[in-house]
Amino acid sequence: MSKRKKSSRSNVGKSIGHPSLSSVLLSLLSLVTSIVTNLLSLLTCSLDWFKMMSLENEVLSKKEARVKNKRSKLMAEYNLVCKTDEPTNKKVKFDDNEKKGLNEEEFKKLKKELAERKRMLLQLPRFNLNSTCGIQSSIHDTDYSTRTPLLFSDIQHLLTYAYGGNELVLPPSRWCTLQKPNRLAQIIVLVVDGLGLNEFIHNEEHFPLTMDIFGSQKDTNNRAIIEFLSPHWYGMRLESELMSWSVINKKDLPDNPQGFDQVLKQLSTVFPIDLENVQEQTPPKEDTFPRNSLILSLAKLIQESYPLPIPANSTTREVKHFVPSCDKYNPVGLGSKMYSIDCEMCEAENNNQALTKIAIVDEGLNVVYETFVKPKERIIDYRTRWSGVTKEMIDPVCTTVEDVQSRVREIVAQAPDCIFIGQSLNCDLQAIRMTHPYVIDTSVIFNLTGVEGRKSKLKHLCWNLMNEDIQRTGPQILGHCPVEDARAAMKLVLMKLAKGFSFGNELKNVNQNNTVISFDPVLIKTSLKQKKLDKNVLVISQEEMAESETKGSDKYNIKYMLAPSNRQTVKALKENCFEHFMSIGFYKIKKEVLEADTPRCISKFDKRIDKIYSHMLSNSLLLLVCSRQDNSESRESRNNGVCFIKIKSSEVQRRARLDN
Repeated sequence: MSKRKKSSRSNVGKSIGHPSLSSVLLSLLSLVTSIVTNLLSLLTCSLDWFKMMSLENEVLSKKEARVKNKRSKLMAEYNLVCKTDEPTNKKVKFDDNEKKGLNEEEFKKLKKELAERKRMLLQLPRFNLNSTCGIQSSIHDTDYSTRTPLLFSDIQHLLTYAYGGNELVLPPSRWCTLQKPNRLAQIIVLVVDGLGLNEFIHNEEHFPLTMDIFGSQKDTNNRAIIEFLSPHWYGMRLESELMSWSVINKKDLPDNPQGFDQVLKQLSTVFPIDLENVQEQTPPKEDTFPRNSLILSLAKLIQESYPLPIPANSTTREVKHFVPSCDKYNPVGLGSKMYSIDCEMCEAENNNQALTKIAIVDEGLNVVYETFVKPKERIIDYRTRWSGVTKEMIDPVCTTVEDVQSRVREIVAQAPDCIFIGQSLNCDLQAIRMTHPYVIDTSVIFNLTGVEGRKSKLKHLCWNLMNEDIQRTGPQILGHCPVEDARAAMKLVLMKLAKGFSFGNELKNVNQNNTVISFDPVLIKTSLKQKKLDKNVLVISQEEMAESETKGSDKYNIKYMLAPSNRQTVKALKENCFEHFMSIGFYKIKKEVLEADTPRCISKFDKRIDKIYSHMLSNSLLLLVCSRQDNSESRESRNNGVCFIKIKSSEVQRRARLDN
C-alpha cells in the first residue's frame, strides 16, 4: 500500500515538473524588451514635448520681436511724416531710443494718428515729374547731353490743369503728375523776361534762396526745375504766349481745326523754316478742310519718337548724323504737295534696322522713286517674310543710304513746303536717317478702336475704310510691297481730305465726359478771357494792355493791374494774391543791367522770389517761367528757357533749415 502511494506521488511530480532554464531566459528577455520599448517610447514622447515647447517659445519670441519691431518702425515713420510732411511707403530707419518700443495702448494710439495723418496728406495737392519726359527735361536729374527740353505748351497744359483740373483737360501725364489740383489754395505765376537757362546755369551759386525753395538735389517731390523751348525761337514774346494759354470749352470742339500758325511756330523752333516766305496757295477742290491741319505738331513728333534736330534730345541722340531733307523750308500751305514714303528694313549687326528698299509716291499715285538699298552693316536677318527682300536681290545692288538721301533732297528742293505721308513714318525716317518738319502719320490721324494710343494697322485701315485688301499672303507672294503700302497711305489721306476731318477717327478727340483728351492748341478755339469760370485771375503787367485784350475782363473774372517796375510787380503780387485764385505777374530784367552787375542783379531777384514764396498760402503752386531773347543764328547755341515749379508745404519750416 505504501509503495503504491510513493509511486503515484512520483508520477505526479514528474507530470507537474519544474521550468527549464531556456524558458526562464526567454521570459526574462521578453520582459526586458518590453521595458526598454516602453522607456524608448517615453523618451521619444519627452523629446517631442520638449521640442514642441521650445518651438512654441521660439515662435512666441519671434512674434514678440516682430510686434516690437513693428511698433518701433511705426513710431519712426510717424516722426518721419511729422518732420517731412510727406506720406511715404519707404523703409524707415530708427534710432536706439525708438527701438525700445511702445506698449499696447501707445501703439494703438500712434497707429490711429498715423493713419489719420496719412489720410490727410493724401488729400493735399502733390506734384511729381514722371520717369520719361519729365525727368529727361529736369536740370539736375539729367545731363545736358541727354536732356530733352519740354515745349512751352507743356507748361501751358500744367497751368490749365492746375486752374481747372479735370473740368477742362485731362492731366498733363506726358511729363508730370499733379494730384488733387482742386485742393490748391492759389496759383502764382511770375514770368521773367531776360533770364534764360544759360544765365541760370552759369550763376547758380547766386540763387541760394531760390534753390532752397525749388531744390538743388535730385528731389522731384513737389518741386522741379525743367528746361523748355523758348517762344523767342519763333519770334514770339513770352508774355503774349503765356496769355494765350487756353481753357478748353468741353462742348465746342472744332470739327475742322484752325490755327495752324501755332504749330508752324513751334516747328520753326527746331527746323529752319522761313516764316516770312508765305505763298498764296489754292487748295485742291477735293479738299474739304486744310490739309496742313493733319500735320503732326512738335509735341506729337516728340511723342511719336520722330528724329528731330533738337540739341541734346535723348530720343534722337544720333540726330547729328541725320541729314535734313532741305536746308531751308517754306511754310506749308493749303496746296502743298504730298509724297507718300514706305521703306523695308532688315536686321543688321548691333541690332540696327538697315534700309533695304524704299518707294516714294506722289498724289497721283505715280512712283517718284523706287530702289533697293545695300546696307553698310553686315545683315543678320533679311526678314524676307515681311520685307520681301532676299540676299540675291541685295548682292548686285550698289545704291547706298547716302544716295537715297541725295535723291530725297532733290525731291524736296523742288517743293520746300512738301508734306511726307506714311504709316508710322518715324521708322522710315530713322531708316533713311533724315529729318523733315511736315509729316502726316496715318497711324495717328486714323483710329478705328476708339481707344487713345491704340493704333490700327495699315492693312486694317485699308480694309475697313476703302474695302481694299493689301499685304496679302500666299505661296506666290513674297513679303510686303513698299509701292503698294505707299499708295495705300496716300489714298487714305486723300479720302480723309475729301470726306471730312472726323473720317476714320472713332476717338473724335473727346471722351464720354466731354473732356478734351489731349492738350493741343490747334484744337482749341477759346482763350482764357473767352471762358467764364468761377475762379478769378489777376494779371499784373508793366505795360498798358490793349483795349481789345481787357475788354470784358470783369465779366470773365479777370482783373488787370499796372505795375511799372519790378519792385511794384512783386509788391502787387504779395498784396493781392490772397484775393485771387491765380495771380500772374511779369518781371523784366534788362540786358544791360544784367551784364553790368550780374551777381547784384540776380541776388536782388533771388530775394524777391523768397518774399513772394513767404507770402504764399500753404498748398499753393508757384511757377517761375524764365526766358531770354536770343538772336543767335546757331540753333545749338540758342538759349532755352527754364521753369521752376513748387507746391508750398504746410509744416516744413524752410527758414530753420537755412539757419542750420
